[in-house]
Amino acid sequence: MEAIIESETGNAFPPITRAYLEEVAKKTQELYDYPRGVGFLDGRHVGIKIIKKSKGIEGYMNYKNYQSIVLLAICDADYRFLLFDVGMPGSIGDSSVFRNSSIYTFLSECDDLFPETADLGDVGPVQYHILTDDGMGHGARYVEPFPGRSAKTGSKQRFNKKHGNARRVIETAFEMLQRRFAVLQKPLQLEPKRAQKLVTSLLVSRSL
Repeated sequence: MEAIIESETGNAFPPITRAYLEEVAKKTQELYDYPRGVGFLDGRHVGIKIIKKSKGIEGYMNYKNYQSIVLLAICDADYRFLLFDVGMPGSIGDSSVFRNSSIYTFLSECDDLFPETADLGDVGPVQYHILTDDGMGHGARYVEPFPGRSAKTGSKQRFNKKHGNARRVIETAFEMLQRRFAVLQKPLQLEPKRAQKLVTSLLVSRSL
């Protein structure tokens, strides 16, 4: 696992440049009629089964009552993973996982990689951004859907529909990863650190 991670990580994922993000946004607009979207972010619990009792083991029990680590990832409109963060205990909520991830750091510190904000007709200036699931919060470079109660009709409802249709790309990317690697279809019989390395190596292998 370590050999794959060390030797191939640099070759596995497309370099994130302004030109590349512009192409992602163009394709997202064409496929889903959603403007300024440059990627799709979501999290997935990877089941593990910790055999040895150790300190902190209870932190890996998630809300569905099984042990897991969290895989957080961004993909593009072609289901290619761009960024990921894996290994946080399953008991941690989505928002906390996101805000303590390398992905959040990237979005906070690499603003210059995003295409310049452009006018969107009657809507006005709209920044290029990542689409996230609800619960992640809202920031300059990441946008979640409107809360359900406030989006039952009108423009917010239409926005949520387009946002949801486009965001399914990341869900499909996770499903494709799981179908390709059968080991992910059942709990990993590994300690968290080993599980983290395995999932990382699978992401690298899938992206080559």
